[in-house]
Amino acid sequence: KIFFKKINNKFELFSNYYLPTKLLEKKNVLVISGGIGFDISFEKVVLEKINISKMILFDPIELCDEVKEFLNHKKISYFKKALYSESKKMKIYKPFEKEKNPNVSLNILHTDRSNYQIIKTVGIIPVLKFAKFKEYKNQVIKLDIEGVADLVIIKCIKNSYLPCVINFELERPTSIFEQFKYFKRLFELKKVLEKEYSIFYYTSIKLGYRLELIAVKKNSELI
Repeated sequence: KIFFKKINNKFELFSNYYLPTKLLEKKNVLVISGGIGFDISFEKVVLEKINISKMILFDPIELCDEVKEFLNHKKISYFKKALYSESKKMKIYKPFEKEKNPNVSLNILHTDRSNYQIIKTVGIIPVLKFAKFKEYKNQVIKLDIEGVADLVIIKCIKNSYLPCVINFELERPTSIFEQFKYFKRLFELKKVLEKEYSIFYYTSIKLGYRLELIAVKKNSELI
């Protein structure tokens, strides 16, 4: 967290994530959310408080009835797909506590690597084209995609798709050997982001295990 600024009073809590308070004043807002699982509290608050035009959600798991009911909204599109940096066939892993935790991961971090299935992911660039990303003045991307958020973000930036807000998590491995890879990817992500974005952290109880970050485009007039 020493590489990023601490969250400040220019942000408001939306369930378990932060967004710039000025988003409350905006119209023509596109929201893309990768990884929803059984917890749609963030998406519910965003739909209630922000004047969004479209919300597109992705998750490869079988959703519960509460989530399915929420998806029945004219502004929401849902795809039973895993959002990733590219479209390809990949292994998707289940967590060790699979009976209590319905989430799955494209990364072997904190998962049972012997328990997987092969799926077809959907790449972020085709998603952004489908969403007509560049027609929106304000775009929010939320990534809860277990260990691969940085790959999706870098793909966006290197293809000249710069959302106003990127809300994401970086999961830190417990293995000392895997941590070298983690910090290498963290430095690469920071290098790609810092020219166009201000990056803030707000991790509290999960400090050391998960880094929760929000990147806000510098010329977006949101902070």
